[in-house]
Amino acid sequence: MNNQYLNEEKFQQTNKKVKKVGTIIMIGALALIVIGIIVIIMAANKTVPPMGDSNWFDASREKSHQKFIGTTLLMFGIFVEFVGCMIRFGIGNRREIMAYQMQSVMPVAKEGMKEMVPTVVETSSTVIKEMTPTYKEMAKTMAPVYGEIAKEVGKGIAEGMNEANKEEK
Repeated sequence: MNNQYLNEEKFQQTNKKVKKVGTIIMIGALALIVIGIIVIIMAANKTVPPMGDSNWFDASREKSHQKFIGTTLLMFGIFVEFVGCMIRFGIGNRREIMAYQMQSVMPVAKEGMKEMVPTVVETSSTVIKEMTPTYKEMAKTMAPVYGEIAKEVGKGIAEGMNEANKEEK
């Protein structure tokens, strides 16, 4: 069996690549966030002429368009940053996270099992003590019936064998 996927060295290399990808995604997302903030600030600082002016509509539309673009970049950057963090810290450190979870869960599970063992042993011994006479009585009652059934099945098999032997001849 080829252990190309179970190799510790391969795991470490792959884990390092996953962390690098997560970091690159986080840096790209941070760039989107910064660009979005800059665009929003530039749009906020843009002056719009008074409402009666001839180019008021175009200037107002341009300002709201820039705010929309900046907000979109900001929201998308935050989402991508979240994804990058999940890749970098969640997937990249999953082994450590699982080890921590096992260290916190196992003592509680062991304690629970220690407390449950006497109860399970007592219950099973009680069930065996109570049910054994019933099963013995059922076996005595059913044995003749099963014996008759076995005889009939045996006869059927013998007849089938005899017919098969006749057909071969």
